[in-house]
Amino acid sequence: MLNRIITVVIVLAVVAVAAVAALGGFGQESSADEDDARRDDPASRDLIGPHSPEPGALPGTLVVARGQNCVVQVLDLGGMRLSKSGPNSGCDFIVAPDGKTAAVVAEGQGPGAPRPQLELVKLDGRPETLRSIGRLGRAFAWSSDATRLAGCDAASSGDTVIIDVEDGTRAREAGCWPAFGVDDSLVARTAVDLTQVFSTDGIYRDGVEEITLGQILEAAGSESEAQGFVLGHTSGAGGLVALSVVQAPPNEAPFGSIQLWRGDVVDTVTEVPLFLEERGIPGDLVADALRDELVMSPDGREVAVSLKDGDGPLFIVDIRTGGVLGPLEQSDFDWSPDGLWLAVADADGVDVYGPSREEEPTYQIPLVTPAIAWRE
Repeated sequence: MLNRIITVVIVLAVVAVAAVAALGGFGQESSADEDDARRDDPASRDLIGPHSPEPGALPGTLVVARGQNCVVQVLDLGGMRLSKSGPNSGCDFIVAPDGKTAAVVAEGQGPGAPRPQLELVKLDGRPETLRSIGRLGRAFAWSSDATRLAGCDAASSGDTVIIDVEDGTRAREAGCWPAFGVDDSLVARTAVDLTQVFSTDGIYRDGVEEITLGQILEAAGSESEAQGFVLGHTSGAGGLVALSVVQAPPNEAPFGSIQLWRGDVVDTVTEVPLFLEERGIPGDLVADALRDELVMSPDGREVAVSLKDGDGPLFIVDIRTGGVLGPLEQSDFDWSPDGLWLAVADADGVDVYGPSREEEPTYQIPLVTPAIAWRE
């Protein structure tokens, strides 16, 4: 039966809610002086394209990594202008929820480094390195108050290491793939073999098991002998925990679901299709092909499922309807702070999908970046 599961993969993907249809102001034209100023700025001049948004059409800022050295910069969407170049990086970062700082992988340590050196970089004005944070395992997560940074120490103990970014003190909690709740509790899961995708235990909050695997399988209506595993999890709006789950009842076809939990009570179960081709199965089967990176939208209406532990195609799942947008090729993605817009970075630039989540993006920004974060 395990072999059947290993050939199965959940494709959770996220299609968004058509909530806002008002496009008022998006067609406003910038003044000739503003257009000339943007064209005179070499960095901002690169952002001008036939499908680029006008200044002010989109809210907030985008944090990006540009060029061969993955220089950290901030794009002000109100003026469609890039900040001055910040420090070089290892082409990966995680921006704090308040948008003021980022934990940046140090230059020379690419995305494959298991325990990269992290630097704390301020993002206001010109990005600058403030200090070293230290080494931390992958699967980074910020606390909502931007005081703690967590990472999975899968290479050694399999625990989550939590660093206080002010004084550098460290703590450990059970489980890996950390995600902070809105109350700054730490949600994690474990596996017998951390090189594998499957979680054989349930979901832990602050080191204590909160949702058992039996509860997870029962929530999907499985019989007790059904075999199942958690492929991904995240914590999001309203204290919800989202799970991607694969199940293989005896003598039945395996199936997948997205489950939303509030504490130890299931809120919603949405059955989702299982996609094998997007995970490269059958073929060269590796553990990451069977691990999902899950992220919940700021408004709690969507769950993004990025296959292959975040390196594969992206799917956006509308939690209420089960509708799916994807697969989308991507190197990174993020929602606008209000959850209405979705930015997806790929090899050609940044595609921005509107509130209705049409198959084609509303805007295309000709800015190539391997990492992206959208903040106010």
